[in-house]
Amino acid sequence: MINSSKNPLVEFQGVTIKFFENNKEYIAVENLNLNMEKGEKTAVIGESGCGKTVTALSLMGLLSGSAKITDGKILFDGKEISTLNSDELNKLRGKDMSMIFQEPMTSLNPLIKVGKQIDENILEHSTNKNKKEAKARTVSMLKEVGFADAEKIYSVYPHQLSGGMRQRIMIAMALINNPKLIVADEPTTALDATIQAQIMKLLNKLNHEKGTALLLISHDLGLVNNICEKCYIMYAGHIVEWGKTKDLLENPMHPYTKGLINSIPSIENKGKPLNSIKGFVPSVEERKNKGCVFADRCDYCMDICRKIIPKDKITEDRVIKCHLYNEKDK
Repeated sequence: MINSSKNPLVEFQGVTIKFFENNKEYIAVENLNLNMEKGEKTAVIGESGCGKTVTALSLMGLLSGSAKITDGKILFDGKEISTLNSDELNKLRGKDMSMIFQEPMTSLNPLIKVGKQIDENILEHSTNKNKKEAKARTVSMLKEVGFADAEKIYSVYPHQLSGGMRQRIMIAMALINNPKLIVADEPTTALDATIQAQIMKLLNKLNHEKGTALLLISHDLGLVNNICEKCYIMYAGHIVEWGKTKDLLENPMHPYTKGLINSIPSIENKGKPLNSIKGFVPSVEERKNKGCVFADRCDYCMDICRKIIPKDKITEDRVIKCHLYNEKDK
């Protein structure tokens, strides 16, 4: 059976996150349980709108003002994130935990040169305030993320760079202090294949040499299969299946996981219509508070699926939230 670590680096314990707007509340993530070992590479996969980014932001203590953790708790290296004040969170962010954001266009200060922005992250979390040494480290990191002309890039403003180049700046900023954890939200979306491979190689290098854990938020199953040891499948704010990545992708059990994998284009199906999951991920306003969240799109939907939320079915190598695997439910 899959066991939780006795001393995990990251642990979500029954976390529910809600948005509050116009005197109404909407559930974005519900009863989320997730754990990561120190140095582990873990993925959260799902379509857009499933709650992946909200989950990542909650771990970083960066939820918007309308979003709140209403139940459960999040622990990082034994500390409960939700109980920390802003100063305590700022000491963690950028040093022990860093995030590579999905939107590089809006994540950099347009008025400050990119090298200085990386320098600030070094100086903020260092007792050594030597600006010359900070610049040397920044230039070295810019080379590592693929800038051959790192000295020149150091002195430009964000608007002078392409989206892919800005994404590499964000990645350099996240890696610069060798954090215990990197949360990567679609970190290579704006990059070409060559730079994408270079960035993932760098993240792997940090993992092997520094023991840096990686939480990868993605919908790229091929990337996840090459990088991560463990994988969580998320749908409409719920984890519907999780286990070892290789086992899960080679033998998917939940209907949603099967649908995701079957929709991947392949050479064998060249010229044939692409498979797709019918319908769309329900918005937070459309989600129901009873039954399975995937029922309306599921080819295996039974009467019980629309009435009762399925319980976790735990096997030797997998956890599945589906009535198909709970004999007592049928």
